[in-house]
Amino acid sequence: MPDLSPDSLLQTLQLQPDNHLVLALSGGLDSMVLLDLLAKALQLQPFALQAVYVNHGISAFASQWGDFCARQCAERGVAFAQRNVVLTGRDNLELKARTARYQALAEFICSDKHLLLTAHHGDDQLESLILALKRGSGAAGLSGIAARSNFAGGKLCRPLLPFSRTELAAYATQQQLSWVDD
Repeated sequence: MPDLSPDSLLQTLQLQPDNHLVLALSGGLDSMVLLDLLAKALQLQPFALQAVYVNHGISAFASQWGDFCARQCAERGVAFAQRNVVLTGRDNLELKARTARYQALAEFICSDKHLLLTAHHGDDQLESLILALKRGSGAAGLSGIAARSNFAGGKLCRPLLPFSRTELAAYATQQQLSWVDD
Protein backbone atom coordinates (compact mmCIF):
# COMPACT_ATOMS: atom_id res chain seq x y z
CA MET A 1 0.00 0.00 0.00
CA PRO A 2 1.40 3.42 -0.90
CA ASP A 3 2.15 5.95 1.79
CA LEU A 4 0.59 9.39 1.85
CA SER A 5 3.56 11.40 0.59
CA PRO A 6 4.56 13.50 -2.41
CA ASP A 7 6.98 10.74 -3.53
CA SER A 8 4.26 8.11 -3.43
CA LEU A 9 1.88 10.42 -5.29
CA LEU A 10 4.46 10.92 -8.05
CA GLN A 11 4.97 7.17 -8.27
CA THR A 12 1.20 6.61 -8.52
CA LEU A 13 0.68 9.26 -11.19
CA GLN A 14 3.81 8.40 -13.23
CA LEU A 15 4.03 11.94 -14.60
CA GLN A 16 6.03 13.26 -17.51
CA PRO A 17 7.46 16.82 -17.51
CA ASP A 18 4.90 17.86 -20.13
CA ASN A 19 1.90 16.67 -18.10
CA HIS A 20 -0.64 19.29 -17.09
CA LEU A 21 -2.49 18.44 -13.89
CA VAL A 22 -5.83 20.04 -13.07
CA LEU A 23 -7.01 19.59 -9.49
CA ALA A 24 -10.74 19.75 -8.79
CA LEU A 25 -10.49 21.81 -5.59
CA SER A 26 -13.50 22.18 -3.29
CA GLY A 27 -11.60 23.43 -0.26
CA GLY A 28 -12.69 20.39 1.75
CA LEU A 29 -10.33 18.14 3.69
CA ASP A 30 -9.75 15.67 0.86
CA SER A 31 -8.95 18.16 -1.88
CA MET A 32 -6.78 20.26 0.45
CA VAL A 33 -4.69 17.18 1.25
CA LEU A 34 -4.29 16.53 -2.48
CA LEU A 35 -3.40 20.19 -3.12
CA ASP A 36 -0.72 20.03 -0.42
CA LEU A 37 0.73 16.78 -1.78
CA LEU A 38 0.75 18.12 -5.35
CA ALA A 39 2.41 21.40 -4.34
CA LYS A 40 5.13 19.42 -2.54
CA ALA A 41 5.48 16.97 -5.45
CA LEU A 42 5.98 19.92 -7.78
CA GLN A 43 9.16 20.73 -5.84
CA LEU A 44 10.45 17.23 -6.61
CA GLN A 45 9.52 16.91 -10.29
CA PRO A 46 8.42 19.38 -12.98
CA PHE A 47 4.84 19.35 -14.26
CA ALA A 48 2.17 21.99 -14.80
CA LEU A 49 -0.41 22.33 -12.03
CA GLN A 50 -3.64 24.26 -11.85
CA ALA A 51 -6.50 24.06 -9.35
CA VAL A 52 -10.10 24.75 -10.31
CA TYR A 53 -12.96 25.55 -7.93
CA VAL A 54 -16.46 25.07 -9.30
CA ASN A 55 -19.10 27.23 -7.60
CA HIS A 56 -22.48 25.52 -7.85
CA GLY A 57 -24.22 28.33 -5.97
CA ILE A 58 -25.95 25.76 -3.75
CA SER A 59 -24.47 26.95 -0.46
CA ALA A 60 -24.54 30.50 0.88
CA PHE A 61 -20.84 29.96 1.64
CA ALA A 62 -19.84 28.93 -1.90
CA SER A 63 -18.18 32.27 -2.75
CA GLN A 64 -16.27 32.25 0.53
CA TRP A 65 -15.06 28.72 -0.23
CA GLY A 66 -13.87 29.90 -3.64
CA ASP A 67 -11.95 32.75 -2.00
CA PHE A 68 -10.44 30.28 0.48
CA CYS A 69 -9.30 28.02 -2.39
CA ALA A 70 -7.79 30.99 -4.23
CA ARG A 71 -5.80 32.02 -1.11
CA GLN A 72 -4.57 28.47 -0.48
CA CYS A 73 -3.36 28.17 -4.07
CA ALA A 74 -1.68 31.60 -3.95
CA GLU A 75 0.20 30.57 -0.77
CA ARG A 76 1.53 27.50 -2.60
CA GLY A 77 2.23 29.20 -5.94
CA VAL A 78 -0.40 27.09 -7.72
CA ALA A 79 -2.39 28.56 -10.64
CA PHE A 80 -6.08 28.90 -9.77
CA ALA A 81 -9.31 29.30 -11.70
CA GLN A 82 -12.93 29.44 -10.66
CA ARG A 83 -15.97 28.50 -12.69
CA ASN A 84 -19.56 29.32 -11.76
CA VAL A 85 -22.31 26.98 -12.87
CA VAL A 86 -26.07 27.45 -12.76
CA LEU A 87 -28.28 24.59 -11.65
CA THR A 88 -31.96 24.59 -12.51
CA GLY A 89 -34.62 22.94 -10.38
CA ARG A 90 -34.14 21.33 -6.98
CA ASP A 91 -34.79 17.70 -7.93
CA ASN A 92 -31.77 15.38 -7.97
CA LEU A 93 -29.54 18.30 -7.04
CA GLU A 94 -26.49 16.17 -6.28
CA LEU A 95 -26.52 14.59 -9.75
CA LYS A 96 -27.06 17.97 -11.41
CA ALA A 97 -24.18 19.48 -9.43
CA ARG A 98 -21.83 16.61 -10.29
CA THR A 99 -22.75 16.78 -13.99
CA ALA A 100 -22.26 20.57 -14.11
CA ARG A 101 -18.97 20.29 -12.21
CA TYR A 102 -17.51 17.76 -14.63
CA GLN A 103 -18.74 19.78 -17.62
CA ALA A 104 -16.95 22.85 -16.23
CA LEU A 105 -13.77 20.87 -15.51
CA ALA A 106 -13.76 19.30 -18.99
CA GLU A 107 -12.78 22.65 -20.51
CA PHE A 108 -9.37 22.32 -18.78
CA ILE A 109 -8.64 18.79 -20.05
CA CYS A 110 -7.84 19.26 -23.72
CA SER A 111 -5.11 16.75 -24.60
CA ASP A 112 -3.67 13.39 -23.62
CA LYS A 113 -1.12 15.31 -21.53
CA HIS A 114 -3.90 16.69 -19.29
CA LEU A 115 -4.97 14.87 -16.12
CA LEU A 116 -7.95 15.85 -14.01
CA LEU A 117 -7.34 14.88 -10.39
CA THR A 118 -10.14 14.44 -7.88
CA ALA A 119 -9.70 13.67 -4.20
CA HIS A 120 -12.00 10.67 -3.95
CA HIS A 121 -10.74 8.35 -1.21
CA GLY A 122 -11.36 4.85 0.09
CA ASP A 123 -14.44 5.84 2.11
CA ASP A 124 -15.99 7.28 -1.07
CA GLN A 125 -15.25 3.97 -2.78
CA LEU A 126 -17.03 2.04 -0.03
CA GLU A 127 -20.01 4.40 -0.12
CA SER A 128 -20.24 4.00 -3.88
CA LEU A 129 -20.26 0.21 -3.61
CA ILE A 130 -22.91 0.22 -0.86
CA LEU A 131 -25.16 2.50 -2.95
CA ALA A 132 -24.66 0.25 -5.97
CA LEU A 133 -25.64 -2.80 -3.93
CA LYS A 134 -28.69 -0.96 -2.58
CA ARG A 135 -29.77 -0.12 -6.15
CA GLY A 136 -29.31 -3.74 -7.22
CA SER A 137 -26.54 -2.92 -9.69
CA GLY A 138 -24.98 -5.68 -11.72
CA ALA A 139 -21.28 -6.47 -11.99
CA ALA A 140 -20.50 -3.24 -13.88
CA GLY A 141 -22.16 -1.13 -11.18
CA LEU A 142 -20.26 -2.96 -8.46
CA SER A 143 -16.86 -2.17 -9.97
CA GLY A 144 -16.71 1.00 -7.86
CA ILE A 145 -14.86 4.21 -8.58
CA ALA A 146 -12.08 3.80 -11.15
CA ALA A 147 -8.63 5.03 -10.13
CA ARG A 148 -8.00 6.13 -13.74
CA SER A 149 -10.34 6.63 -16.68
CA ASN A 150 -10.69 8.61 -19.88
CA PHE A 151 -12.10 12.10 -19.44
CA ALA A 152 -12.64 14.84 -22.02
CA GLY A 153 -9.41 14.96 -24.05
CA GLY A 154 -7.27 13.38 -21.34
CA LYS A 155 -7.55 11.29 -18.20
CA LEU A 156 -9.32 11.43 -14.84
CA CYS A 157 -7.19 10.21 -11.92
CA ARG A 158 -8.15 9.56 -8.31
CA PRO A 159 -4.83 8.98 -6.53
CA LEU A 160 -6.27 9.02 -2.98
CA LEU A 161 -8.49 5.93 -3.41
CA PRO A 162 -6.09 3.72 -1.40
CA PHE A 163 -6.50 5.97 1.66
CA SER A 164 -9.30 6.35 4.20
CA ARG A 165 -10.73 9.68 5.28
CA THR A 166 -9.15 9.03 8.70
CA GLU A 167 -5.71 8.76 7.07
CA LEU A 168 -6.32 11.99 5.15
CA ALA A 169 -7.42 13.75 8.35
CA ALA A 170 -4.27 12.55 10.15
CA TYR A 171 -2.10 13.90 7.31
CA ALA A 172 -3.98 17.23 7.32
CA THR A 173 -3.54 17.57 11.08
CA GLN A 174 0.15 16.67 10.92
CA GLN A 175 0.75 19.17 8.12
CA GLN A 176 -1.42 21.82 9.86
CA LEU A 177 -3.64 22.23 6.82
CA SER A 178 -6.78 24.37 6.78
CA TRP A 179 -9.96 23.33 5.02
CA VAL A 180 -13.65 24.17 4.81
CA ASP A 181 -16.44 21.89 5.91
CA ASP A 182 -18.69 21.74 2.90
